[in-house]
Amino acid sequence: MSERKPLVSLGDLNWDVLAKPDTMLLSGGDTTGRLELSGGGSAANLAVWARRCGCPSIFVGKIGRDRFGELATAELQAEGVQTELILSTEHPTGVVLALIDRRGQRAMLTGQGADWELLPDELPQGVLRAAGHLHLTAWSLFRDPPRAAALAAATLSKSSRTGRATPPSVWTPAASR
Repeated sequence: MSERKPLVSLGDLNWDVLAKPDTMLLSGGDTTGRLELSGGGSAANLAVWARRCGCPSIFVGKIGRDRFGELATAELQAEGVQTELILSTEHPTGVVLALIDRRGQRAMLTGQGADWELLPDELPQGVLRAAGHLHLTAWSLFRDPPRAAALAAATLSKSSRTGRATPPSVWTPAASR
């Protein structure tokens, strides 16, 4: 039996700040609540879930050469996800603030970071050609330059008959852990 080819997930790896206030936020007000800090990003989350289901997975993306990038990378690797990272000194790792209300509904503020600056010539071509499946997130297609990198990755994987998916990203508080 041959070894399973990995799922490659290309896109965003962020540092997430999940905030669940105890009461409604009021302008100029102050309240208590729960905060959770963790690595996130829809592409990174998918790589983790694939790995947890027993599929070898590789995350490809760009992060800042900073502490948030180090922390998010360590969490991915602790889950058994192989990482192919491009480190940027010009752009920080993205940070996302997710405010979660009492019903579990969320509002997000996305601080775009290095993931929005991924270039086609930075892609690990061998990894993409060897993938069993390539996952692209919607975030990767919103604007250039990551759109050009995502389309180049799809072209590379197509040339090797890799399966591809670009479903909309779905996030729930439970998916972060």
